[in-house]
Amino acid sequence: MTMEEMLDSYIEELKPHVATIDDETGHLIASALLTFKFGLYKKAIEWCNEALKRLEEKRGAPDAVRTALMIVREHALDLAASRVTEHPKHSFRSDDQGLLAVDLPGREVERPVALDMDNALILLYAVGIARSPDDEQALEEHRRFPIQILESYSEKLTE
Repeated sequence: MTMEEMLDSYIEELKPHVATIDDETGHLIASALLTFKFGLYKKAIEWCNEALKRLEEKRGAPDAVRTALMIVREHALDLAASRVTEHPKHSFRSDDQGLLAVDLPGREVERPVALDMDNALILLYAVGIARSPDDEQALEEHRRFPIQILESYSEKLTE
């Protein structure tokens, strides 16, 4: 299976889990991802905050989506301040593993912080594709981004 096929499969498997996320919240999530990708960290923080607020109001979304937004927001805060946090406040829990694209046994994870960030970015991409029809074209134009992340784990994913 190619990483592109793996991404497509992941998005399809994720869709029923994120069906409760409305289009407006999906747009906020897609915007958070894209602005982060472009290095617009302060704007990414704002989009993450807005999406988190809507997820709190609407309820029903998987906790993993909220966690992904908090991970990206924390990294954006660090990057905006030109610092690196060795021990971030937010990370995925074991209950989130079923919704993550890259699920590796603990012994195979060299940098858990990097794996959490990579999973957060892929998850937000997938949620944007699944729940924001208005952003689908923009996200498809940046499809290579999550595929490159997956490719960095390809050896471990295809073992």
